[in-house]
Amino acid sequence: DVHTEEQCAIVAPHVDVLQIPAFLSRQTDMLVAAARTGKVINEKKGQFLAPWDMKNVVAKITGSGNANVLTTERGASFGYNTLGSDMRALPIMAEIGAPVIFDATHSVQQPGGQ
Repeated sequence: DVHTEEQCAIVAPHVDVLQIPAFLSRQTDMLVAAARTGKVINEKKGQFLAPWDMKNVVAKITGSGNANVLTTERGASFGYNTLGSDMRALPIMAEIGAPVIFDATHSVQQPGGQ
């Protein structure tokens, strides 16, 4: 994961893929900085985003000249301290045109729970 715009350029020469954390998935400056490296970008969908909202995230990256985008489904917030996966999200995200990864480990978490 890269967590700041500056880290993108520092890390890029040493890796094949830059991964953007879910909680930074709506940070335009971060997405543009990652895209400008020319590396493959794996964008994790924030638990607060609908799957169709990833279209805008992917557009920010591809609009910066980088078509090398992967999207990762990690589930969605379900009530308090619970994440769940709606499998309908996978084909919805696939329609965007970027390859889709499914990270099941986050779907079974209870963030902040006991």
